[in-house]
Amino acid sequence: METFSIFSLLTSIIVCLEVTKQNYLPMNITDTVYTKEYLKDIEQEYLDLLKSITVELGDRDKLLIERAYEMARYAHRFQARKSGEPYIFHPIAVARIVAEEIGLGPTAIAAALIHDVVEDSDEHSLIDIELSFGAKVRDIIDGLTKIPKIQGEDVSNQARNIRKIMLTLIDDPRVVFVKLADRLHNMRTMDAQKPSSQKRISSITQYVFIPLAHRMGLYAIKSELEDLCLKYLDNEAYQEIVDKLDKSNEEREEYIQKFVKSIKDRLDSKTHLKYDIKGRPKSIYSIYQKMQRQEVNFEQVYDKLAVRVIIDMEKSYPDEDDLMSQEKIACYTVLSQVTDLYKPNERRFRNFLSNKKSNGYQSLHTTVLGPDKKWVEVQIRTIRMDDIAEKGLASHWSYKETQNKVGDTKDIDSLNLWYKHIREHLENPERNEIDFLDDIKLSLYLKEISVYTPRGDVKMLPKGATVLDFAFDIHTELGAKCTGARVNGKMVPFSTELENGDEVEILKSKNQIPKEGWLKLVITSKAKNKIRSSLNIERKRIAELGQEILKRKMKTLKMDLSDKVMAKMQQYFKVKTSQDLFFKVGNEEVDNKKLREFKDSQVNTIVKYFRNPFRTKPPEFKQEAKQFEKPLIVFGDNQTKLDYTFTKCCNPLPGDEVFGLVTVSGGMKIHASNCPNAPQIRASLAHRIREASWIDTADENFEAKVEISGIDQVGLVNQVTQVISNALNVDIRGINIKGDHGVFKGEITLVVKSKNHLNLVIDRLKSIEGIKKVTRL
Repeated sequence: METFSIFSLLTSIIVCLEVTKQNYLPMNITDTVYTKEYLKDIEQEYLDLLKSITVELGDRDKLLIERAYEMARYAHRFQARKSGEPYIFHPIAVARIVAEEIGLGPTAIAAALIHDVVEDSDEHSLIDIELSFGAKVRDIIDGLTKIPKIQGEDVSNQARNIRKIMLTLIDDPRVVFVKLADRLHNMRTMDAQKPSSQKRISSITQYVFIPLAHRMGLYAIKSELEDLCLKYLDNEAYQEIVDKLDKSNEEREEYIQKFVKSIKDRLDSKTHLKYDIKGRPKSIYSIYQKMQRQEVNFEQVYDKLAVRVIIDMEKSYPDEDDLMSQEKIACYTVLSQVTDLYKPNERRFRNFLSNKKSNGYQSLHTTVLGPDKKWVEVQIRTIRMDDIAEKGLASHWSYKETQNKVGDTKDIDSLNLWYKHIREHLENPERNEIDFLDDIKLSLYLKEISVYTPRGDVKMLPKGATVLDFAFDIHTELGAKCTGARVNGKMVPFSTELENGDEVEILKSKNQIPKEGWLKLVITSKAKNKIRSSLNIERKRIAELGQEILKRKMKTLKMDLSDKVMAKMQQYFKVKTSQDLFFKVGNEEVDNKKLREFKDSQVNTIVKYFRNPFRTKPPEFKQEAKQFEKPLIVFGDNQTKLDYTFTKCCNPLPGDEVFGLVTVSGGMKIHASNCPNAPQIRASLAHRIREASWIDTADENFEAKVEISGIDQVGLVNQVTQVISNALNVDIRGINIKGDHGVFKGEITLVVKSKNHLNLVIDRLKSIEGIKKVTRL
């Protein structure tokens, strides 16, 4: 051991000297991306980073950060970003987000500076990082370094890299914090990327990183990522909200000042609290969400303004529970004064003091009717709560890193319980990438409940879990044999959803086996995986039995079970694989009668006719001319022509942005970029996506559906058909309108030329009196 330690020390010294030698070697500026102007800007950015650090640094900490900066500057000396600026600006910006916006210490800042060094440079390995900066920095860099793509492998590396990052979470959450900072800066600077890359990066951000920021309690980062994703995934909606916010900016600022002044006057006269009040508009994405969820336009979103009251608790309380109690009293005092001054909307009250979120978030939310009858959301919290709200679990980790202590361990424990819930799924290599990312996204938003066994052991399950989830969480065999349960002493079916604090006793039967329908009754990854595993074992057993049965039956029918015959049988019975066919035979879905019908179908039509001319129709020898339809969609920059079909989930029209998805069995499928499934597809199957564009579609017709709703009145249907058919000369394929208690809702199927053509129809329909809303389906 002593020899090894001396060797390690000597190696470390050599590496450090080498790094130092590299850093201060005079570089020929013309051989790098560092022009004199850029070098000046880089040094300024680094100085700004140092000023932004919120934690106190010792001499060793300063040296650690400086050496990381020097290594990054040297390693990236030949690299430029898409915008043309030197790449080194990116790691410096990521480090600044880590320091200033997340509030982490020197280890995380150093890791952020060199987070791309191993991946993008051949000059440094993880061993170099460990010897130069220690094991902690090495582990963070390892967690952030992407898994190399295996040539020819049809697997999304995105899912594997997300899995790798998530597996580091409990050991060191700083991996996730640095990754979120990296993603945030990439999203902030994505204008230089081509549109297809913008959509792909935004989709995986929306699908995984925004939920991850939510789980970690980084609300400011989550909110900004949501706005940026909307900008690139639905720029039209984003720009509409931005423009309208800009137009009303002066009026809004004046209103917020007026509202804040009234709250200050009230608190100053009625309390002795010290506080700060901040006013702001709601985020672009939150306004967009309200418009979509409530089916209203921008003007109809009534609570676009938010005010935050942050209370300064000056006194120190040695007992943590006493501090929490005093904080709650202060928050409720402010709430009382605000709601005495302005009428609250009782349905919009949220108490996150008594019901703290699993990521530590605490606050009181109320919406009040302010001056001029405008709704304003008011958030009330203390400085400590605001720090957690802005920096989430990072505030706990920062405290641990700088003070070697942990503040409120309950929030860290909550993260551990959640992580325990998804660990098994993370470590299961059999799940495909779509299911993996779906389950991760779901688990990032889930709340936990505590459920008890008859012995009093506690099991943490996600909210919405059923008795069957609970049974599989205890033991696989217990889940597989579950027939029901006693919940709090009462008999219930195993589909029953559990509540927090329930005591559950599982009932089982040795004759019970998992069924396909069970997958719809569970929400945990563990239960789903175990059910699928059991179904696969049973399916394999039935398929083996079916193979033997099929061999005997085919022998009776005097047919050889050759590869050629098997291929025809798979096509005839509409199954993808021979195993699927064997399973159907073993499950008695394919019986003797169907096998005889298959045999008869293989006999030539002419032969069948001459065998029995009175029962068989004579063969038709009609020769159809081959149709060579011109393509409407081409792929890639070279406008390659490929076979494709349009999907029914989004029904794209000319004028819609589209992309192609190479499917396993259905060939190329065309989706609209704003398809509801697009974020999931781009996040999970980016390696199968082909960029697509429309070409000449002037002579083509497309089917489209619109939904209309509003106030029912006599002659409405006639007005609708008159506008569509006569005024616009558009064919109606179908119309279904139903009225109920003075309101109506209906669906119309139209034949149009393009998106613009359909938009013209929608605009004209909106002009009909009584119609309040028209939406493309």
